[in-house]
Amino acid sequence: MYVVNKNKITSKMKLINTETLLSINGFLLPAKRSFFKVCGTNISNIKIIDEELARPIVSSLVHKKYNNLVTQLVKMLVEANDDDSGDSYRQVLDRIEKFRLLVKNKYRAYLKRQELGEMSKKLITLQNQAIEQIRQIQDSYYKANSSTKGGKGR
Repeated sequence: MYVVNKNKITSKMKLINTETLLSINGFLLPAKRSFFKVCGTNISNIKIIDEELARPIVSSLVHKKYNNLVTQLVKMLVEANDDDSGDSYRQVLDRIEKFRLLVKNKYRAYLKRQELGEMSKKLITLQNQAIEQIRQIQDSYYKANSSTKGGKGR
């Protein structure tokens, strides 16, 4: 186990199994590879227990995911104009809900209300746009079906 103080890293050679690590409250730092290299030693899991230390890391991680999501959603909404069935709009709604659940379950404890509110506003705007497009597709579908059924029956 490594303990990080303000200015130095001290080493305490204590092995912690994965079950114990997961039971400790804190933020499990995601590794780009399968391990971190700390003081010449390969560390497979790092859990940040101090909320003040975890907050900027989590904020940065969530904002990267959020920005990627928003650019993908905008791209999907723009390209979805050719889609008559509305599947791409439903995908947009699914991805928004998936991101909200991820933030709620995993990151909310480390983010400030202001950050959550700002992200939520833009997601609500995109969600409303997708819902409106789905309604328009459904309305045009119902109008087309009702006019063909009414015209053939006479």
